[in-house]
Amino acid sequence: MFNQLGYFTNVPWESGLKKFCSMAKDSNINWWLTGSCASCIRGVELNPHDIDIMIDSDYVEDITELFQDYLIEPIIDTNGWLTKEFGVIFMDVRIDIASDPAAVLDDPEPVDCGPYALNHLETVEWEGFQIKVPPLELQLAVNIKRGRMDRARKIEEFLYSS
Repeated sequence: MFNQLGYFTNVPWESGLKKFCSMAKDSNINWWLTGSCASCIRGVELNPHDIDIMIDSDYVEDITELFQDYLIEPIIDTNGWLTKEFGVIFMDVRIDIASDPAAVLDDPEPVDCGPYALNHLETVEWEGFQIKVPPLELQLAVNIKRGRMDRARKIEEFLYSS
């Protein structure tokens, strides 16, 4: 896991996301994908170092039970951080789980993991799964804001070539 986070080894995000989707598909857990993997499942070629999953806090117990054998950091209250709860699963790759994004995330502009994104989710079919993701324009803006110009360029090329 640490080698993946440091980009010292390949990150098998596809297999981790497939495992997550397979386990979650028969549950009632309301979740969505954000971060670089949300761009990747659309066809943008990036190099994710983890998977970012957002959930509704009503499902923390369900996801904790379903993924109990994979939890490496329990999903706990963040006491007012940027999301209500946060925890980590490891299934071939680090999977960050966060709930209920705070409004401050979208100040001064909407981001790909904030309340605006949550209210504007799109569905992408990937590997036979229907996955909710934020608009790609939000992911472009976030990468520009963070100075990740190589990622922004790839997202922009994808957006304007479609």
